[in-house]
Amino acid sequence: MKATVVEALPGKVAGVIFDMDDTLFDSEKAWHEAAAALWREAGGVFRGHDDRGGTVEDVANDYLDEFGFEGAREDRMAEVCARIEASIRERLRTDLEPMPGADALTSRLARVMPIAIGSNSPQAIVEQCVHAVGWQDRFKAALGVNEGMNPKPAPDLYVEAARRLGVDPRDCVIFEDSPTGARAAVAAGAFVVTIGEAARGIGSAAVDTLEHDLITSWAPEKLT
Repeated sequence: MKATVVEALPGKVAGVIFDMDDTLFDSEKAWHEAAAALWREAGGVFRGHDDRGGTVEDVANDYLDEFGFEGAREDRMAEVCARIEASIRERLRTDLEPMPGADALTSRLARVMPIAIGSNSPQAIVEQCVHAVGWQDRFKAALGVNEGMNPKPAPDLYVEAARRLGVDPRDCVIFEDSPTGARAAVAAGAFVVTIGEAARGIGSAAVDTLEHDLITSWAPEKLT
């Protein structure tokens, strides 16, 4: 269900949580390039997915469905996931930039309230990206998908990120760029700001980029 899109963000919030890939960092392309390379090695052509914001396991499942496998699927899954993650990390080591407006926004917010990351990327990739740009001190929590945790569109990541901040997710603002992630944020009960066209209309507010006036003029107070 599409939410009513408002023209102002909350004036008081307990915390702010961000998706990572293509919300904070221009990193989704590394995923696409890694998958494309894997498909080429198998003699195929990677045509992408219907929705951004998935997991390494989603890509691996698509790969095994298309090309088949020998032996136990679980063992083959672990191998393909490891290859995809290593390929993504290799690309991010040489090509990683913050999305427009992300540096200014996270720096400004971190001075007045706790902020966190909730990403469908593996934990190691989240940590790599945050440390690569020197933002580790800004985030009280930086979460990727860990074993036993349901990925987005389940709300688990955002509920856990809010718990790490010591706040209720219903008192948080969450920034997302994908329909999968936006649905997770809505399910967590947060005020959801979507970025770009893919998830427009799912959250409470929509902007083209983090440099939009609605974001750059936002000066929230910490809810106590």
